Amino acid sequence: MTLVGCKLYIIGGSYGQDYLKDVYILDTDPCPDYSIPEPDSSNEKSAINKLYAGIETMLNKEEFSDVTFIVENKKFFGHKIIISQLSEKFKAMFSGQGQGGFIESNSNIIKIDNISYPIFT
Repeated sequence: MTLVGCKLYIIGGSYGQDYLKDVYILDTDPCPDYSIPEPDSSNEKSAINKLYAGIETMLNKEEFSDVTFIVENKKFFGHKIIISQLSEKFKAMFSGQGQGGFIESNSNIIKIDNISYPIFT
């Protein structure tokens, strides 16, 4: 297997003594960039400035959280509506779209394996 950009190419494999010529391409979809741009400082009391400030304070806070990621047995609190706006794949996962639906569309706790907590956060 090899990683090219954000796609993982897996070639080959075997089943007993039979060697397969399978090719799989997995899109690893890089983590969404959830940085919040600075609002226009010319109107400090505008509703949009309050919204930006409010969203920033909600990062990894349990209050109003509707999804909890478990990474290395540690909790990371999230908000499906915000995450869904940052990633089409998360949007599909939370809404139950895709092949056969996703378990995560009906769950508020999602365990993430194979990634360290500092990298996830």
